[in-house]
Amino acid sequence: MLDILNQFFLNDGLWALFVLMFLNMAIFIPPSEIILPMVGFLSYTSGAYLILAIIVATIGNLLGTYIWYFIGRRIGYHWIFKFKYFRKKFDQN
Repeated sequence: MLDILNQFFLNDGLWALFVLMFLNMAIFIPPSEIILPMVGFLSYTSGAYLILAIIVATIGNLLGTYIWYFIGRRIGYHWIFKFKYFRKKFDQN
């Protein structure tokens, strides 16, 4: 898997980082614990700008998180009360 990610970064650069960080937040695959250290190492060895990689990763994460935000806005918080565990938790307060 590391070889696949390495080739993906070397061929596509910041677009690959954006897509992987977006997928990390949208579907939780691949984990950022693999992506970000590799990006740091590759930016160090290739002489790329680390701050640009950080900005692209942050934007990818933010847009991936917005998917879950809009799903939550669409569904609402009332669906959580269908689960007995959460109903007991909220009734205590």
